[in-house]
Amino acid sequence: MENDIVESLTTQVKKEIAERYFGYRRMIEEDITTLKEEARRLERMIYEKIAPDLCRIYIMLKDRSLIEKFAHLIGLSEPIFYDDYLTQSKTIRRRLFRDLKVWGLTSHGRFRKLLQEIYQRLRRNVSHYRTDLAELKRHEALVNEEIRHFGENFSLSEILSFLGELDRLNTGTSLVEEMSEVGAREKLERSLAIPPLKPPSQELPDIPELPPLTQIRGELKRLADEAWPLHNRETIEAIVH
Repeated sequence: MENDIVESLTTQVKKEIAERYFGYRRMIEEDITTLKEEARRLERMIYEKIAPDLCRIYIMLKDRSLIEKFAHLIGLSEPIFYDDYLTQSKTIRRRLFRDLKVWGLTSHGRFRKLLQEIYQRLRRNVSHYRTDLAELKRHEALVNEEIRHFGENFSLSEILSFLGELDRLNTGTSLVEEMSEVGAREKLERSLAIPPLKPPSQELPDIPELPPLTQIRGELKRLADEAWPLHNRETIEAIVH
């Protein structure tokens, strides 16, 4: 009878420890999955919104020196998402400008205006990206703090030692001690531990805040005017159709 009570209590204690341990662990793992999904969303935002508008601007400016002037104007040390092929490919140009419409009396005026509108949208998307990236980094720090607390509150070495004592009280032998004799305990501890999170945000570029259009409107117009004569009629019609 007494042995049955001890065995029942031992089983209940083990169950509660396991539920607390794996419940907390599952919560952290779900948080990590959420962070990785958010990082993938931000990556898609870059390649679906930010990079295409930068490429449109590069195509409009065409000349590498003008593109570098633009990069420095908006706070970049060098053009990002740039490749010489971008300014030469008719296929890319057609696809990027196909659905863009802008009003203006002359093609030159529309060219100027389109450059400003694309920049305005680029700045807005970069602002959203920066806000969301900062939030992602904040949550990464919180998850790493959760992992630290998890390690402190659920010391695997202490848990396994405690379970070993329960086994000894119940059966006179300890499975945990038997495991330690063959090195299995250390292996189990390593497999159950949660390593510090490698922040998913590390894989994302840190794009600086872009200056407002009102601050650089004059410079953008001058860049547009310098780039205008570099394009032939076919290119102009593809850009400001």
